[in-house]
Amino acid sequence: MKRPDRLPEPALVRSVGVTITAVAAYLLGHTVSTEWVETVTTIYALLSASLAGLLIRPAVAPMARLEELGIQLPSGRHALPESRG
Repeated sequence: MKRPDRLPEPALVRSVGVTITAVAAYLLGHTVSTEWVETVTTIYALLSASLAGLLIRPAVAPMARLEELGIQLPSGRHALPESRG
């Protein structure tokens, strides 16, 4: 299963919530409160940093771990600085 590589912004989550509420109100034929959208958006915004960390953590590894695995970085701008001594 492919992992998502980014999370939607809280503004997008909020707009989808408002849209769902508007469609439900239209189908039900009366006014529906959107207060739940603000609560969900706030919770999502608070958790999004942690969720992003969980999603990207498998894709990154500390330098010490790369060295343990025998993985060498390519030369160039990503190369490790040489120790001067």
